[in-house]
Amino acid sequence: MSSSPSLASRLKGRSELGVALLLGAVGVVVLVDAIGLVTPYSKTDPVGPKTIPFVVAGLLLVCAVLLAINVIRGGQGEAEGGEDVDLTHPADWKTVLPLAGVFIANILL
Repeated sequence: MSSSPSLASRLKGRSELGVALLLGAVGVVVLVDAIGLVTPYSKTDPVGPKTIPFVVAGLLLVCAVLLAINVIRGGQGEAEGGEDVDLTHPADWKTVLPLAGVFIANILL
């Protein structure tokens, strides 16, 4: 028997790795799609329609790697420090209902 912790126990509480994996997967999809773009009208333009997808794919992949490194090193956000909600006050329905109405109208139109 080995005394080293199992993979499941090492990954416990690190669900952010799933977010990093999702970011990486989206980055790869965007990169593959950007490679397949065809630009027949401008072969000499250095900043053509292929530039932005490559930049977005690169940023997604860099963010995925940095997030994974942060999670593996033990970085964790504060649960209470990131949210400033006072649960003792009721919802402001005068604001919520018109906003919901605008969103529904936007969907229907």
